[in-house]
Amino acid sequence: MKVVACSNGREGLDILRNEPFDAVVCRHTVAAFFCMRTQGVVSLMSSNLAVLVLADVSDIGSALQALSGGATDVLITPYQTDFVADFVRRAIVTKRTETEIAQYRQRF
Repeated sequence: MKVVACSNGREGLDILRNEPFDAVVCRHTVAAFFCMRTQGVVSLMSSNLAVLVLADVSDIGSALQALSGGATDVLITPYQTDFVADFVRRAIVTKRTETEIAQYRQRF
């Protein structure tokens, strides 16, 4: 799995414009603004793109808001760092399945 880090949402969007990715993982602090405010832009760039949010247990409301705004999934802290890779893989599979179902529905 290739990982590219960025320091803010604007840099993240620039990277997404230039390279294809399967997933975006945002820490639900400063990066939360990027996830929720640019979800529409991210979706337009790649309908297959899974948007994942890492949120603090104290911020469940914002995590739910991210989900209703289009995030694929939310991982609540505390979590084991080894679990993040599985979290990303599962979200990518889920997003690909959703895309395949949508394409199938369009055909019939």
